[in-house]
Amino acid sequence: MKKYLKIFPLVLHPYLNYIWVAAWLLLMNTDISSDITATAMLVLFFGSLTIFYIYITAIGIASIIKAAKGKQSACDSAKMNLLIKGCQIPAYIINFVVGILSPLAGHFGIIAGVFIVVADIIAISMSGLFSVSCAVAFRKEKLQSKALSLITGILSFVFCIDVAVAIYYFVKTSKKIKAGKNVISNCVKPDSIINSKFQGGTQ
Repeated sequence: MKKYLKIFPLVLHPYLNYIWVAAWLLLMNTDISSDITATAMLVLFFGSLTIFYIYITAIGIASIIKAAKGKQSACDSAKMNLLIKGCQIPAYIINFVVGILSPLAGHFGIIAGVFIVVADIIAISMSGLFSVSCAVAFRKEKLQSKALSLITGILSFVFCIDVAVAIYYFVKTSKKIKAGKNVISNCVKPDSIINSKFQGGTQ
């Protein structure tokens, strides 16, 4: 459960952009008489934004390292990746609709449209970085070739196709588990495997 809580900020990332925008608009439309107070609020705003992006970037990098060391299985990587990609779909749909309609709102709409494009690029870059851990885990467990791992890793940064790749990862691990193949997974605890072998040997 803890591993899913750790990726929670990454899951919510596209939706949090609306909070950042609302906070920015509120900050810009607030009459602040003191220059010191205004500077402090700007530092707080951009500081919190920077810390947040550093954190979600670290989530992706840490996942890649864990997958490379065999500490994050292909099964877990696929599940978390599909959760991230799936939960972010509504945000991308909203952004697409708003982006299409934004030119109708004049200069403000154009600025909003540019922000949405930048926000989407950042969002898919962050989720794509986590998806790389799937490619690494799949190669680590020899579930796919180096070439295919490279291709799926790159496609994880492409809009729409990234969801298809996430589904592919999930289905691939599900089929292997059902087939009883050797998939390193927390879905099957190592202790249970050892115990089953021990019991089988004593009978």
